[in-house]
Amino acid sequence: MIDEKLEKVLNSCRVDNRAAQKEIYEFYYGFVFSIVRRYVGSFEESKEVTNDVFFKIFTKLSQKIEFIKISKFGIFCIPILV
Repeated sequence: MIDEKLEKVLNSCRVDNRAAQKEIYEFYYGFVFSIVRRYVGSFEESKEVTNDVFFKIFTKLSQKIEFIKISKFGIFCIPILV
């Protein structure tokens, strides 16, 4: 995702825009799922944990006072995953 577009989408996520959240979810799902899958044995459980991770990501985005560096969004996700 291009940085300017990602910034716009993440800003929309911060105000609970469901379409923006879906866009982030679809773009990063594979990345998040692959990390979760390494820690969780079951495919079905990995899908459930991945959804929990996205819930936490969107909750934390809403709570952030300062905006996360756009290029570091993937890094922002990792502590939530682990």
